[in-house]
Amino acid sequence: MKTILATLLLAAAGASAGPKDLPCSYLGKDGVKEQSACLEEQGAALSVKKQLLARLAFDRGLAAVWSKDTGWMYIDKAGKVLIAGVAAMDNGPDGFHDGLVRFEQQGRCGYANRRGKAVIAPAYDGCLNFINGIARACLRCKNVCAGQDCEHRTLAGGEWVCLDTTGRRVACIP
Repeated sequence: MKTILATLLLAAAGASAGPKDLPCSYLGKDGVKEQSACLEEQGAALSVKKQLLARLAFDRGLAAVWSKDTGWMYIDKAGKVLIAGVAAMDNGPDGFHDGLVRFEQQGRCGYANRRGKAVIAPAYDGCLNFINGIARACLRCKNVCAGQDCEHRTLAGGEWVCLDTTGRRVACIP
C-alpha cells in the first residue's frame, strides 16, 4: 500500500511539473516591452513563448530578452536562449564586437559567438569588449563603484591580459 501511495504521489508531482512561466522584458519593434509570462522554463532550459516571437526585434537572427533572474539573454528565431548572462551596457545588452559578446556565468566572464558557443570560457573576473581583434580581461580584479551613487562601475587591481578572438593571450598594445 505504501508503495502504491508513493508511486501515485510521484506521478502527480511529475504531471504538474510542466513548463514554468516567467516574466521578462524584451526589445520589441516598438522599444522595450514588459511581459508577465514571456519565458518558459523547462528544467534548466529557457525559451521565449512562441506567440511572442513575432513581436521581438531580431538583428542578424538574434533578439534580446531580459529577466530578473538571468539578466540579458540573446535568443534565436525559434525562441531558444543561446546566450544567457550577457553583459549589460547602457541599460541594455552588450553588442557583439569582432563577432563576440561578453557574458557572465557563476561570477566569471567570457565571450560567446552568435551561435551561442562560448569561444572563450568564463575564466576572468572582468572582460572588456574586443577592438580590432584584441580584448583586455583581468584576473583577480574587483568591480568597484566609480562614483558616490554607484551608477557607474569600474574594474580595479588584478592582472590584466590581452586576448585574441580565439582566447589566446597576446601582447597588449598600449
